[in-house]
Amino acid sequence: MKTDTPPDDDAALRSALAAHGLTEAVRLALEVLAPAAPLAAGLLRVVQPLAGGRAWVGHLAAHLEDAAGVARLRQLLDEDTGAP
Repeated sequence: MKTDTPPDDDAALRSALAAHGLTEAVRLALEVLAPAAPLAAGLLRVVQPLAGGRAWVGHLAAHLEDAAGVARLRQLLDEDTGAP
């Protein structure tokens, strides 16, 4: 079940990943585990309440639910570092 993530949530997600030092880890995980992204999304949905209900965990899960979301997440990570 894909939920639309508004652009302002994308900026918040990018900021939260950077603030927690997770930008490169998420980029690497996308490269290695892209086919399992929907499974990771489900796992994040389960972990979110354990992480204090942090909204950015839910936003990350929303991006991982389908190929278009994964592509958008890659674009966000590239914007953060200026990668081509």
